[in-house]
Amino acid sequence: GSLVTDATTKAAVQVAGTSVPLANVSALQPVERNFWSRFDTGLDFGYSMTKTNSATQLSLGSNLSYRDVDYYDVLFANVFSSTQENAPDTQRWDLGNDLRRFLGSRWYINTTQDFLNSEEQGLDLRTTIGGGGGRYLMRSSAQHLAVGGGLAWTKENYTDATLPTKSMASLRALALP
Repeated sequence: GSLVTDATTKAAVQVAGTSVPLANVSALQPVERNFWSRFDTGLDFGYSMTKTNSATQLSLGSNLSYRDVDYYDVLFANVFSSTQENAPDTQRWDLGNDLRRFLGSRWYINTTQDFLNSEEQGLDLRTTIGGGGGRYLMRSSAQHLAVGGGLAWTKENYTDATLPTKSMASLRALALP
């Protein structure tokens, strides 16, 4: 809803008819009314070259995020390539998604998916799918600290056919910035 100063006390604001003390407001994140205005995107590109050993590195990263009142979803992709004289070429790509569903102002549940291909590690594909939940311990305009936990399943397929496919589940607990 609209944000207006509480007429009875100047130390509070009213949002959709509810009075909130200013001391409890740490950040305001506008949610646009237009669907397409809720998206943000980013793109990073890097290239470096070292003449002494004929080394070159190329990196490309991108992300696309969507935010509304109840959800925050981030899709990201990264590509890395490296060549060097007297060393094998390496390439890696990573594609992932993190979807959070907010449950009030401090709690959330989330799902995560990550797909990785790495020549250097001999990985044809590492698939990680998980879910969990957490609670923000601190949220301010400059900092976020959350504690969460969840369950993740990982499957690894290797480029070397003699190595067996690995599959595992893990329980995770962590603090996020």
